[in-house]
Amino acid sequence: MELVQIGYTKKVHGVKGEIKIHIEDYYLKDAKQAEVFFIEIKGQQLPYFIEKLQFGNAIIAKFEEVDRKEDAVMLSGNPISMKEQDLLPEEQREFDLANDFKYFEGFLIKEMELGDIGIIDEVVEMPEQFMAFLSYQEKEVMVPLNEFFIQDIDPENKIILMELPDGIFDI
Repeated sequence: MELVQIGYTKKVHGVKGEIKIHIEDYYLKDAKQAEVFFIEIKGQQLPYFIEKLQFGNAIIAKFEEVDRKEDAVMLSGNPISMKEQDLLPEEQREFDLANDFKYFEGFLIKEMELGDIGIIDEVVEMPEQFMAFLSYQEKEVMVPLNEFFIQDIDPENKIILMELPDGIFDI
């Protein structure tokens, strides 16, 4: 059984065994449909069946048989994983561009006319948009990541096909 870490537990919430958790944006849809999380405790991955997940300003989890604050305290600050087979297949993932840009680090940007531009080293949130930092023709360049320029995303091959404005790299 292959497990993939999707987040971690945070602080206890209330006195009925509920706990705040953090789930990486990329795995939110997986978590919403999950029946069980594996929480690492003392080096062991233990299954915890989900009684309720509440999404709001924070994600609050209630697990079966964790009914007291003292029980939930033991879970806090530990990695959360799911079985790889329970995760959505790549082809079924819809990218929410506002949340998933960090996922594109390591992707190749391919421009429709120029061809391969380079591998994204880092994605940074700027005031108006996300920018990809990468090397192109031996200099660091920034490429705006927005739906106007992105033509296609191939997550399996880690390629983003873009149509960029003429002269964008001449600056």
